[in-house]
Amino acid sequence: MYIKNFFRLAEWEIDDLLKAVVTLLTIYFFCIFLKIAGLDLSILKGIIGFIIILFIPGTLFLRIIKFDSVKNSLELVIYSLGISLVIIMLLGFTLNTLLPYVGINNPMSISIYITALNFIIILMCYIVYLKDENSYKTPLIQSKSLNSNMGILLILLPFISIIGSYLMNNYQINLFSLILISLICIIGLMVGFQKILSPKMYPLAILSISLALLFHKSLISSYIWGWDISFEYFMAQGVIQNGYWFMNFPNNYNSMLSVVVLAPALSHYTGLNLVWVLKIIYPFIFAFLPVGLYFTFKKQTTAPIAFLSVFFFISLFTYYTEMLSVVRQMIAEFFLVLILLLMVSSNLNAAKRSILAILFSISIVFSHYGLSYILLFVMLFSMLILVFENHFKFLRFLTIELIPQKLYSGTQLVKNREVNSKPKRQYLAISEKKSKNYHQIINHKTNLALDYNLTEPNHSGFQYKLLKKFKTILKYPAEIISQIQNYKLYKRIFFAGKNLVVLTYLIAWETYSSSSEVLKNPNGKIKPSSPRMSLSSRMRRKIRSTRAQGLTYPLRNLNIRNLKNYQIKLPPMKRPHLNNAHLNLPKFKKLQIKGPTIKKPVINLPQIGKPRIHRPKIKFGNYNSLISRINKHKKDNSHHLFNGTLVMLFITFLFTWYIYTSSSSAMISILNVGNDIFKNIINLMDPNASQGLSLVLAQQKSFLRDIHKYLYLTSQFFVFLGLVALILNQTHLKFQKEFKSLALGAFVLLVAGIVVPFLASQMNTSRLLHIALILLAPFLVVGIFFGLKILRKRIKWLKPSFSLKLVSIYLVIFLLMDSGLAYQFAPHEEEISISLSTTYDFPKFNDRELQSAKWLKNEFGEKGIYADKHRSCVLRSIYPDCEEVPPYSDLVRPDYYLYFGTINIQKNGLYIYKMTGANVIQEMGYSNPANLIKERPKIYDNGGSIVYGRSG
Repeated sequence: MYIKNFFRLAEWEIDDLLKAVVTLLTIYFFCIFLKIAGLDLSILKGIIGFIIILFIPGTLFLRIIKFDSVKNSLELVIYSLGISLVIIMLLGFTLNTLLPYVGINNPMSISIYITALNFIIILMCYIVYLKDENSYKTPLIQSKSLNSNMGILLILLPFISIIGSYLMNNYQINLFSLILISLICIIGLMVGFQKILSPKMYPLAILSISLALLFHKSLISSYIWGWDISFEYFMAQGVIQNGYWFMNFPNNYNSMLSVVVLAPALSHYTGLNLVWVLKIIYPFIFAFLPVGLYFTFKKQTTAPIAFLSVFFFISLFTYYTEMLSVVRQMIAEFFLVLILLLMVSSNLNAAKRSILAILFSISIVFSHYGLSYILLFVMLFSMLILVFENHFKFLRFLTIELIPQKLYSGTQLVKNREVNSKPKRQYLAISEKKSKNYHQIINHKTNLALDYNLTEPNHSGFQYKLLKKFKTILKYPAEIISQIQNYKLYKRIFFAGKNLVVLTYLIAWETYSSSSEVLKNPNGKIKPSSPRMSLSSRMRRKIRSTRAQGLTYPLRNLNIRNLKNYQIKLPPMKRPHLNNAHLNLPKFKKLQIKGPTIKKPVINLPQIGKPRIHRPKIKFGNYNSLISRINKHKKDNSHHLFNGTLVMLFITFLFTWYIYTSSSSAMISILNVGNDIFKNIINLMDPNASQGLSLVLAQQKSFLRDIHKYLYLTSQFFVFLGLVALILNQTHLKFQKEFKSLALGAFVLLVAGIVVPFLASQMNTSRLLHIALILLAPFLVVGIFFGLKILRKRIKWLKPSFSLKLVSIYLVIFLLMDSGLAYQFAPHEEEISISLSTTYDFPKFNDRELQSAKWLKNEFGEKGIYADKHRSCVLRSIYPDCEEVPPYSDLVRPDYYLYFGTINIQKNGLYIYKMTGANVIQEMGYSNPANLIKERPKIYDNGGSIVYGRSG
């Protein structure tokens, strides 16, 4: 049984496509009308709205541009999702910019945005209908392929994750989360050992694993948790409440449409609370990033290598922990992966590829300022590498490929001929006499001298090779210059002779042509023409000739110039009757008289053919091979995505957007970063100035944490080893040239995060590593393969088939450590995962803490408030001016409120960091708050949270 492939909705027949879109819109509007009538179907509305807003605009756009070159269905879904996000953000920006000019002060309100988006969808449907050419046939999929046991298990992984989060939130049971991580490890081993899991299931497996890992963390707590997400929530919530985005609010987050436009739009259309939009929809979008990476890597490597590379990328805790609290970077990274996927998809139409690349690159600027600056650096570094590579290739062509064959013939003759003790001086003298070119003379002398030295029997093999190289080096410049000069001289002679022959041919033609005036006078003088008769004389002459014997035969039709040599016999004719009436010339009929046949004398001119002029040719060695290499070089460079036009457009838009939005706060931030780096450049490799180096040198608390640390260090070593194998051309994989240069740029950035002061601290070292691994992840697998290849020369029992198994085992150990599962079974180890432990302190709220924070805002408004390191992060979603408790009690202001969470009450302490330099942690722990609360009244206590008032 076959069913319609809903993953390829953009390729359905026009009737089926429009019916599907109209059906979804009808159900959506029906849910809205039922809600107005009092029947709430929020779940159905949310699901339908979720499908419409995330996939339908992109699907219709792909249909309009006829983007039908993608073979994999899931890859087409990724493109649809990316374009839909672009349309959502651009539509919100357009409404917010234009509607105030027509008197609408709330352009981002729910009613206006839903109406505008539905109008855009209907308009795109109309355009699709007009442009349809009946060239599509609805793709079908076999229903049996959806019923495989392995596919069902993979689809169940996200649901196991949701159940585990629910049990953890309500009953503090982590059993399902432990089972989930164990199943993911088993799937990784299946790929490494090439068992059970088919390569066709790899994309679905990656999507399911990504969703499961993200949901098992994001669904913990009924409120948002993390660091930057709190202020992102505050900015998006302000747009929802006001119905307007204030563009000039001086904050970096305010420039990000991925926060201030995308989040409110998703909340409006799906009807979900903004908290659940950030906890469900954003992770769902981010789960497609590893799938896009898989297709990017697979187009350059093999399916198992691509899967294990992506498995390494999602195994790091940054992907499913830290990134969940930076939603703007999640969207920006998704667009970056789409650009990389376009870059390696050289089979796509160039124009469509360029359109999508421009949209996705501009969307990165909309989404995250940090990633935009990083991408700009990597692109410029990549272009620099490609430019140098092209210059090196040109020099290679000039010095090796363009050398004539005869330059190599001298050495071959020396090897084959008999050894002579004396050079041929007579040949040298003849050459000097004949050659007028100084470079040729020097070249002949050099050849003979070196030929003589090469034929000496006493020289060793090393001297022979050295002299041979020396001869070649001295011989090339003179020969090349001589060939070029001779070619120019022969070229001038050839064109001069060609012009002379053409001129001679024209003179001969004019001379011997029957129509030429030269033949009329033997002396070569042309008779002057008689003066032109007047009009009246010509009319009288015409009348006389007409009246005379009816002779009206036009002799000019016979093309006869001289009648002396011819005898013309005319047939008898009657004289026409003439009367004295007025002569009406238009009624006069011309007599139809058949003239005699007269043979025109023919002059046979000799046929002048194209002259054969010998044009000297320069011997280019294997000329066909050279042309093929040049054409291949042009073909390799023709499909580069990051060309000068795209980079200049990206730079222009980046600086324009960050200067004219949010009062230039994003531009000021990058200038401040550059200023800090410039001032502290002398502190290279200083642990207090470099956050990355301080993490590498930091002492760990336990043996298990030491293993965890060295896993990270070895992974970076393998990445470096993979890049070495790439440079040495030892990978045997088809990495695209542009991807290689971008990967080298990412590695340079990663090294700079450790060496350069105040660089990694601007984004945190873990996030910088996460961004770099988008390009560097496959080189970990390549590095392990290369290392095993080197060891295989000494360890003979190490078979090549063992390499893939070893990589999968290494990555499974990595996942067990980073997910916190290994710490659950280790005694006396501090737990590191909020999804596996309830005692682990983290920036998150429970219901009682959230209740106390809302009470405080309702009672006292947005006034000064203190909280410790973790509680202050979440409180900023309600109080943007919330501050951390200072490490020293004398710095605490008495007019501020003091907020305690559940962990603070249980441990009777406030979690405080002490930092130095570039956000380098020197000391952290729980400090006793007795001195802070002794003069403060307790104004709120619900058993899980306490609020203290002002002192005095």
